[in-house]
Order: sequence, then C-alpha cells, then structure tokens
Amino acid sequence: MAIKCLMFVIFFAVIVRSIDYNEQPYDQDDEVDLDDEYEHESVIYWPSSSPSMTPVDAAEVCDFQKWRKFVNCSERNLTAVPYNIPPETETLYLGFNLLYRLRNDSFANLTQLRELYVDSSELTDVESLAFDGLCDLEVLDLSGNSLSSLPDNLFVTNTKLTELNLGHNRFDTIPCKTLLPLKRLSKLLLFLNNINLPYCERFPNLTNGSIVSLSRNNILVMRQVNFQFLENSTLSSLFLGGNNIVLVDYRAVIFLKVQALDMSYNPLSEVGIASLFYGMRKNDMLRSIELRASLMNSKDPTNFIFLKNKTIDYFGASANEFTSIPPWTILLNGVRNMSLADNSIYHIGTTAFREMTALEEVNLENNQILELQSLTHNTRWNVTRLHTLKLAKNRLDNIPANVFLGLENLTSLDLHSNPITYLNIKALNGLHRLEKLDLSQTKVGSILHGTFQFVPNIRSLNFRNADLRLALPGNFLTDLRYLESIDLSGNSIQSGDLWNDYYQVSMFSQNTHLREIRLDDNPKIINIPEKTFENLTSLLFLSFNGCGLQSIKANLFTDLINLTSLSFDMNSISDLPTNLLWNLKHLETFSAAGNSLTSLGSAIFKNTISLRYITLPNNAITFIAGDSMSHLSELRTLDLQGNPLACTCALEPFSDWLKVTNASLIGERRTLCSPASFEDVVGERIADFEPASYCGPNIALIISLPSLLIVIIVCMGLSVHYRYWIRYRLFMLKLSLFGYRLYKARDADDYEYHTNVMFAADDQPWVDDYLKPVIGDHFPEKDLHTDMVFGDEDLIPGMYYLDAVHYSVVHSYKTVLLLSNASIRDEWFTTKFRLALEHVNETQVEKVIIVFLEHIEDKDLPFLVRVFLSKNKPYLRWTDDEAGREYFKEQLLKSLEVNMLCDNTIPV
Repeated sequence: MAIKCLMFVIFFAVIVRSIDYNEQPYDQDDEVDLDDEYEHESVIYWPSSSPSMTPVDAAEVCDFQKWRKFVNCSERNLTAVPYNIPPETETLYLGFNLLYRLRNDSFANLTQLRELYVDSSELTDVESLAFDGLCDLEVLDLSGNSLSSLPDNLFVTNTKLTELNLGHNRFDTIPCKTLLPLKRLSKLLLFLNNINLPYCERFPNLTNGSIVSLSRNNILVMRQVNFQFLENSTLSSLFLGGNNIVLVDYRAVIFLKVQALDMSYNPLSEVGIASLFYGMRKNDMLRSIELRASLMNSKDPTNFIFLKNKTIDYFGASANEFTSIPPWTILLNGVRNMSLADNSIYHIGTTAFREMTALEEVNLENNQILELQSLTHNTRWNVTRLHTLKLAKNRLDNIPANVFLGLENLTSLDLHSNPITYLNIKALNGLHRLEKLDLSQTKVGSILHGTFQFVPNIRSLNFRNADLRLALPGNFLTDLRYLESIDLSGNSIQSGDLWNDYYQVSMFSQNTHLREIRLDDNPKIINIPEKTFENLTSLLFLSFNGCGLQSIKANLFTDLINLTSLSFDMNSISDLPTNLLWNLKHLETFSAAGNSLTSLGSAIFKNTISLRYITLPNNAITFIAGDSMSHLSELRTLDLQGNPLACTCALEPFSDWLKVTNASLIGERRTLCSPASFEDVVGERIADFEPASYCGPNIALIISLPSLLIVIIVCMGLSVHYRYWIRYRLFMLKLSLFGYRLYKARDADDYEYHTNVMFAADDQPWVDDYLKPVIGDHFPEKDLHTDMVFGDEDLIPGMYYLDAVHYSVVHSYKTVLLLSNASIRDEWFTTKFRLALEHVNETQVEKVIIVFLEHIEDKDLPFLVRVFLSKNKPYLRWTDDEAGREYFKEQLLKSLEVNMLCDNTIPV
C-alpha cells in the first residue's frame, strides 16, 4: 500500500511540472488554421456573382402559419429581406438564401419578433442597427455564413436575447464587445470558427445553466487564462470537441464552473488526460464528461486513478477503438452512466463492471459483441443498480436463456439493429422490473407464447422492422397487461393476426392500458376487423400508414374515446364513413395523406371539436363541404396540397370559410385550382379564388370544343398513354446509333463501392421494396451490404457525418440521388447534393444520376437541382404506370453500368 501511495505522489508531481502552462510564454505555433473541411461543411455555397438586392413581396414567396405567427422564407433565393411580412410575426426563417448583408431597415417593422433564423445565407456584413427595435428578440441564428466580425453596438436593444448561434462563420476571436449588452444570454454557439484564443477582457455574465460551444475551432491547449471570461458564469455544458487539444492545464478545469464538459475528438496526450482527470477530481461541480474519440492515446490506466470515488453522472468513452472493456473501469466506482458505444468490443462478461458499484446505465451500442452467455446463480451479473442496458447495433444473432440473470433492477433493454433470429422463451428471465424493450430492426420472425411471462411490467415494446410474420391474436401479448406502447411497423402482419374469428379475440384484448399503437408499413393488412380496438379506451395514438387498406369500417374507432392522434397515410381508401370519427371528441391530429379520397362531407368532423391539425395532401379530393370545418375553432393547420380541387360554385362556402379562419393552409402556394375549375382560375391558388366573380344566378358555363381540338386531344392522349413504349424505343434506337461515350480511365471494380444511393428517410420503403431488389438482381456478383451504400445506415460508423457522406461519394462508381418532396425539405440532403456535384466537377465524369420519385413543382426545386438540370444532366422519373416502370428500370440499369465524360462545369 505504501509503495502505491509513493508511486501516486511521484506520478502527480511529474504531471504538475509538465503542465504549468500559465508560467510559459504563449507560443505562436499554437495558432493553426482550421482545416478546409471545417470551412465548407454543411453550408450551401451559391454562385459568387452578386445579384440584385431588390426585395420581393413576402406574400409571393413565403409560407405563413397565422396561428403560430410564423413565416418561412427559407430557400427562396432571396437577395434581400422581403417586404410585407406581417408586423405581428414572432418567428421568421430566412435561411439558405443569398442575402449577403443585413441592412439597418431589414426588420424595421417587425418589432414583435422573438425568433429570427438567418443561417447559411452568404452573410458577410451586418449593419449596426440591423436588429434595432427588436426588443423582444430571444433567439437569433446567424450560423453558416461568412461573418468575421460584428458591430460593437449591434445588440444594444436586444437585451432579452437568450440564444445566439454564430457557429460556422469566420470569427478568429470571440466578439466580446458585441455580446456585452446580452445579460440574459443562456446559449452561445461559436462552433466551427477560427478561434484559437477564446479570451475576453469583458464578457456578460451568462445565466445559470447556460450552454457555450467552442467546438471545432483551433484551440490546441486548454489554459486557464483563455477561459477567464467565464469566471462569473455557471454553465450546464461547455463544448470543446474537435479542437485538436493535446494538453490541458488542470487549473483551467478546476477554474470552470460547469456541470458537463465535452472534449470529444481531441487527441489528448497521456499527460493531458491525467491533467484533465486531476482537474475534474478537484472540481466538485463538474460531474459529466464526454471523451468520444479522445482516449486513443491512453495506454496507462493509472491516469484514471484521479476519478476513483468521484461521483460522475456521465462518462463518455465512445469511438476510442477499444476491443474489450477497458481495465480502468474498475477505478470508476462513482460513475452512474457510461458510454462505450462505437468501439470494437466483441465480448462482454458479467464481471466487466463489477467494481462500478454506482453504475445505473451503460451504452454498448455499435460494437462487435457476438454473443451473450447463459448464466447461473453463480455467474450472474453483479451490477445491481443498473436500470438501462443498450446493446443495439451489435452482432447478436440469438438471445439464449437466462442471459440477464442478476439485472433485477433493469427497466430498459435496447437490442435493436442486431441480426437476432431467435429469442429463447427464457431469454428475459430475471427482468421482472423491465418496462421498455426494443427489438426493432432485428429478424426475430415470431415470438413464442410465454416469452413475456418473465417481464409482466413492460410498458413499451418496439418490434419495428423485426420481420414478424405471425403474431397469434390472444397469445402474443397476453402476459403484458400493463403495456402502454407497441410498435409493430414494417413487418408482415396480416389482417387475420389482428383478430381471430374462431376465438373472437383481438391481438390487443388483454392490453387495455395501451396508449399508443403503430401498425405502419404492413402491406398485408388489407382490412382491419371492426372489433380490433375494442375496449382500448386509454388509447391516445394510432397509426397504420402504408398498409393495404381500401376501406375502413364505420365502427372501427367507437371505443377509442380518448384518442388524440389518428393517421392512416399512404393507403388506398377512397371513402370515409360519415360517422367514422364521431366518438373521437378529443382528436387533435387527423392525417389521411396519399389515399384516394374524392370528397369531404359536411358531417365527417361533426363531433371532433378538438381538431387542430388536418393533413390530407395527395388525395383525389375535388370537393369539400363548406360547413365540414367551420365549427373547428381550435383548427391550426390544414394541408390540401396535391388535390384536384375544382374551383367552381360548389366550392364557394369552403372558399369563404378559408378566408376568415385563423387556421393556416399548409403549402398555400401549392394548393391550386384543378383543370375542372373555371377556365380563368385554373392553376391559381385556392386562397385567391373569388367565387363571387363567377357564381351569380344568371351565369352559365358553355363549353364547346371544335372537332379539331377533339382530334388533337385524342392524339395527345394516345401519345401520353404509350409514352413509355415510345420513349423506350427511342432510347434503344439512340444506343444502337450512337452508343456510349465511355470513360475508361477507371473501371467500376476500381472503386470501393459500385453504387451509392442518397435519399430522405421517408423514401426508405421505396428503396427497400423496389431499388434494392432491382439492383441486386442485375448485379448478382455485388453484395448489397458491402459493395453498395444505401442511405445513412450504410455510412462508415465513427466518421463525422459529412465526412462519411463525402467518402461514400468519392469512393463510389455511381451516385444516385432520390428526389422527393421529403428530400427537398431536408437541409442535409441539399448538402449531400452539393457534395456530389462538387465531385462531378472535380472528376469531369457524369457519376451522378437524379431520380425523381414524385412530381415536384419547378418553383419548389432547390437552386442546385435547377442548375444541374439546366446543364442537361441525366435524370430519371419514377412512375406508377407499369410500362413506365419497365422503361425506368432499363434506363436506370444502363446508366449504372457506364460513366460518360462531362464537358462542362456545374456552378456550385
């Protein structure tokens, strides 16, 4: 014992001597510019030519939500702040435009603004009075621009500002004088700048519990003097990740009044680690630390001795390339929550955390754990306080019996995204307090009756995309009488699994406490028996989107008297029974998008007086009764985009209501009068339709078409009907006459991946159901999991998100981008698109294919997509027509086999 104490004293003395930074002169070599990757990440850079700065009318380009006092003018290619923004606006989005400068009069009339977002808008200058008069401003986002400084008196009148985002700009110092008036500031974000000395002589006192982010700057050494500006501030979190910090002054750590410190992605040296932990031990307030990818240089476990007996709420050690449970965990006996995710740990023993007596939660997601061993009373787990265990994204293919013995206090078990094919009937033995079980993204197939007998207290059960093929009604969930939430989406559940006619029992008969049911994406559910939800009076949320329903029975929801959210999008329902919703007096959200509804009767929402959100886009609705929604005083949003509404006299009552309601029409600019409308208003916005101009008592509509017009229409109809056959023949003729312009410098086998597919999360079903089988059949020699990249799930784990996206683009023979209404609203997808086009410019090879999954109005296309198409770049269009699909398939597969030379440059 004496020898250990002596070694500890000597070790500590070496550390203190080596990190006495405050007595050393500042070395200018510490000033290192940020890598180019930081400068370009996650921002869309528009063409550099300076456009006209003339403002436009907000009514023509922006979306409004009156009940929220919300205006969205993002991604409109604006060169100036629009005029005619309602003065009562409280939230304004102006991101992803070409503003370049905010002028003194940009927001002159918007004195009620509370939240302002001007991110990624090419700002280089903000005039000193730009925010003058915005006395109620609380949130301001100026991130993703090119600002290097701000006027000293910019925020003089914005004393209520609590959140300020200046991330991803070009600041090389903290704008201290500018921030001085902000006495209520609680969140300051300065990530992704060029700051190497975070120093201020004067700085506002931040409110207690504030958040400060200086991640991904150029701070190489953590010195006390550099954080002196925070001496009077008590922070909840300080983010210093991604700064390439090697050395740490322990006095800087002791000095900070912070509860959580993020030091991720810093190549800390052995001395730096020891100094950091010593400072943490001496700082009673600091009780959480994130060290993701920062412990790779740690070879000496004695560095962790400073944390022994220290109460630590969270200790993050993810992505540090560990292959086993680190030996230093025996010293962390005061840690309550520990993360070892994203490593390469392949084995976990029941004694791995035996000395961590305070451990309550452990995260082992995304490792290489191959198996869990069956236990006995003598080999059981001995972490008795553990209540949360995360084993998701490992390589477990079965769960044997008795693997969790000893975890009697466990309440949450996460096993999602493992290749589990078998769940032993006694796999959950010993988990009698378990409340949450996640088996989503597995391959369990079926569940044996009695599997849940050991976990009667489960409240939440997730089987999303678990390959369930059969769930016997009356048996499957019998033991889970306290179940409150179940997700059965993305499986092969059939209508007969929901209700057993022979026993007259529902799958949910014993689960009367259910509050949430998800049955989405089960295409074999072609009807839902009338008594499926009988006695579920506590149910609040119900969804069965993407099933095969063609109709709904009138009394299906009779017992769901407390339901607040109902969704059955993407089915084939053509009609809703008049009394379908009459018992749902507490319903707040109703969604039936993507069905085949043709009209809404006057009584459909008769008793749903609490409705706030109605979502009905992409149906076939031509008529809406005028009094169907007039009594819905709580209604806030209505979405009717993509419906062929006929602007005729029959629509007059609804049109009149639309003009006086406080509800906002979502996608107002895309809710248009169909060709069945009066000729003068076809293509006009529904909101602008004036029935009084057409619907007098003596108005008669006379339609006469000359014979020639009829012939033309018939010819056009035939051309449209056989368009895909014609296009396919022309396509094959072109190939036979001209062939390809092949790019032979590199063969497809020279690339790590053959095909890289990028898409929005909403388009995952199309990729799984159509694209993967087509590509797999055509390229049988390719492995869909190793030779292809399908979305974010196949990106290389452990890399920065954009780095992983860029890697998949550069190392793929072909990149396919799936465009849909969901993807163009996704800012990350726009960034991916820009990365792909930059790579085309660099290689001068047409390696990118655009696929339109649905119709998108030209005016809704992002700027970069329009630029791409203007260069006659290749694109394909998906269609519901069978012949069209065959043409689409042939054209796609041909395009995936060759790369053509590119003879121009795309301005990105």
